[in-house]
Amino acid sequence: MGPKGSSTTDTWGDFASAFDEAQINITKRARIGYLWPLLELLEDRNSRHAKVISGWLDPLVKRALEEKKMANATGDSRTTVGDKTFLQHLADSTESERVSIEIGNVVKLT
Repeated sequence: MGPKGSSTTDTWGDFASAFDEAQINITKRARIGYLWPLLELLEDRNSRHAKVISGWLDPLVKRALEEKKMANATGDSRTTVGDKTFLQHLADSTESERVSIEIGNVVKLT
């Protein structure tokens, strides 16, 4: 599945296409080198894709933070890493405003 391949026509397909396109843009930037900002002086080629990706990930981050808040309120904790998803682990080990930044670092879009 890629920007030129097949994808679904729902929000997952939008996310997957935006993620693929963003990766292509990042690869082009790496090949161009430190001069790539000059080629995007008037328009950031990844801003549109980053919005789609953020729009898909932000509700998941919000849900993970709400689950963390509920777990803290009830005293229930997921003690082992094997009991958590990656997103739950990030929510448990970082401050709330940092989770989106950490996810952005993982997908290399911010």
